[in-house]
Amino acid sequence: QEAVLGAPQMVAKMELKTNPRNELHGSDGIHMRWHVQDRRLDLYFGEAKLEQSISAALDNMIASVEAFHEKGLLKHEFGLVTSHYKHAGVKTRQAVLDLVNRKKPGADCRINHACLVGYDWAQYAELLKIPPQQIADEFRKRYTKDLPRLRKLIGDRFKNFSRIWLRFEVFFLPLSDRAKVP
Repeated sequence: QEAVLGAPQMVAKMELKTNPRNELHGSDGIHMRWHVQDRRLDLYFGEAKLEQSISAALDNMIASVEAFHEKGLLKHEFGLVTSHYKHAGVKTRQAVLDLVNRKKPGADCRINHACLVGYDWAQYAELLKIPPQQIADEFRKRYTKDLPRLRKLIGDRFKNFSRIWLRFEVFFLPLSDRAKVP
């Protein structure tokens, strides 16, 4: 999110966790940036869903975002954002101070969900069969060929999603299940 969206992490949920046995509820991390053209503060609530199947990862992503809003976690996490912004630029810090005064997001603040969807990608086993110097190019070619399938899978999930008006950035991360790779 920092490199692609230009939104540095303001709150790392693992750093706030006091009991390692408690499951974290809500987002995995909170990022923000000042969007110059739109003159708005973008808050990104991060989700990471790593599953063996992409379908399970997408289903868990949708369920997690639904629960985030149903359980009112936005209000709680918004409080974390307004009190942890030491890495923000001047414009972003000013926008956060304005939010602190209001104690809730307003028209100058957009709520976004940035989701990392990791899944077991069978193509890795095939990539290991080619010479190492060709793997990066072959990976790009195979992944690019897989993009229409990924778009359809996520599009299918959003068709029945009750909060379709929310803003999303979804990052697909194909992974290798080393146990299956020869």
